[in-house]
Amino acid sequence: MEGKALEQSILANISKQELIDLTRCLVAFKSENPPADYAAIAQFLYHEYQMAGFDVQIVAGQQDKPNVCARWKGSGESTEILLLSGHMDVVPPGEGWPHDPYAATVIDDCLSGRGTADMKGALAAQLLAVKALLKAGVRPKGDLYLFATVDDETAGTMGLRYIVREGLERLGWPKPTFHILGEASSLNLCVAFKGRMWVRITLQGRSAHGGNPQAGISAIEKMMFLLPEFLRIERMTHPLMGTDTINIGTIQGGEKTNIVPDTCTVTIDYRYVAPQTSADIEAKLRQAIAQIAARDPEVKLKEFTVFERREPKELPQDNKYFQSLKSITEEVIGRPVNFGGVLSAGDTYWTISAGIPAVFYGPGDLKVVHTNKERVPLDELDAVARIFALYALRMLG
Repeated sequence: MEGKALEQSILANISKQELIDLTRCLVAFKSENPPADYAAIAQFLYHEYQMAGFDVQIVAGQQDKPNVCARWKGSGESTEILLLSGHMDVVPPGEGWPHDPYAATVIDDCLSGRGTADMKGALAAQLLAVKALLKAGVRPKGDLYLFATVDDETAGTMGLRYIVREGLERLGWPKPTFHILGEASSLNLCVAFKGRMWVRITLQGRSAHGGNPQAGISAIEKMMFLLPEFLRIERMTHPLMGTDTINIGTIQGGEKTNIVPDTCTVTIDYRYVAPQTSADIEAKLRQAIAQIAARDPEVKLKEFTVFERREPKELPQDNKYFQSLKSITEEVIGRPVNFGGVLSAGDTYWTISAGIPAVFYGPGDLKVVHTNKERVPLDELDAVARIFALYALRMLG
């Protein structure tokens, strides 16, 4: 069987109901991060990959961080290696859901629940796409990897970062030549990614009795003067990445109501566009602190710690892998899709940093991710499974 007949046979092997059922099954695993308990979902996916006939390995930089890595070894006639990956962890569900967030429910032709879009729907689609190839008797010329990874939601170091930097070499597996990360993109191809810097800043004050505040220096009040200065920093814009953003994520200070607080700490999430670097952003924040301190000598910086630093990434749109994926997507869904940018590279950061072309691409809208309205359209979920199958066949067949 060749050509279109083979492709039709493969697509006929993809059941929309099976895809919905598998996504529901994955959503039911409460793999919230934190606390990041992956034991049950990792065991389930290990078994699923193994039953499909793949070489399955647990790649873990530490005992409780089991990345499930499956390899479908090709005939060796091609050096191409396709990586389809997704992370197993989800953010906590929060409140306000119309149903149990871990019991994925069909509402208005969408599957609603925590993790449906971010990104257990894509994990299900990747697996069923490859199983459809197996059922049709396909033997790829190059290798295909399916990775279910850990710790994306807390920017941990034991997920795809560990696999790319150490795990593949330990297994003796070659690095992929192209990576599709199944993050929610409404099936557009995200190839431009904002940089990200997380900073912890502490101001030093002087404690005193709460009934005699003039004898102390309130670190909280000094921080209240500083934060507006941060928010006034000029924002740059990029045609795909959008505009810089700054989020004051946490603020902590003081010990008791009747004590003038001698320290105040904030953490900041700064997303920034190319061509800026993290060094540029750090300089802007330090300059803002210096400007406030020049006006008020009682503003004393105790700590300035950068605890996460990622530079912006942008890949050329004429890349052959991207063009092929765009073409197949438009063929399957019958409408144009676009190249775009996104607020974070996610796990593509590690493959791109290793010189591997990667795209942020999957079903669902990023706007509903991490909210109590998280859902994935059923037509996109079904389409992406077909797209993954056709892409793998044409790249590796």
